[in-house]
Amino acid sequence: MKKLYSFLTGIVMVILILWGISHQIEASMNTKNSDKLVIYNWGDYIDPELLKEFTKENPSQYDKVLEQLPFLFGETNAVLTKARQLTDSEAFLTALDSLEVLTNRLSDSLPETTLDLAQLPAVPYYTGMMFKVFGDKVPDAFVSGGLYDKLFERFGATELTAVGWAIDIDSVYQAVHDDVEFGGDLDD
Repeated sequence: MKKLYSFLTGIVMVILILWGISHQIEASMNTKNSDKLVIYNWGDYIDPELLKEFTKENPSQYDKVLEQLPFLFGETNAVLTKARQLTDSEAFLTALDSLEVLTNRLSDSLPETTLDLAQLPAVPYYTGMMFKVFGDKVPDAFVSGGLYDKLFERFGATELTAVGWAIDIDSVYQAVHDDVEFGGDLDD
């Protein structure tokens, strides 16, 4: 039970840090005279050639990041190292540093972490960072969540910053049930 509490505490920490990172980047990008670019879900595949064309038409300090975006996934430290080499944007580098601090803090509970900087939301109510938690004994993500900053506005409420997450109790139950039934060790 202590491991479960530690794990859930880690999840809450992830949510709070991702929320902070998202708002830090958003604040650094908002200037009075700048246009705002909103990219909605491009689908499951991002064509690298389309990204190159986009960066030629819309040059910015993030061109190399955008062009490499489809390849910025994998073992967390490797992704962070590669991403740091693509820009000198202080806001972007600070966000990467925060992700590194977060994964280091969670390393006792989550010794293996992967990062996908190109993950796109499958549903339109996510407005920023998203996360999923996978485990060896559960075949799919059993915790997922992210930022929902515009969700309340869709229902007529005032603007509200929100972070949410959910646990797939059925998957967790099945993993625990199978582990107990087949004589496994839940501490693995």
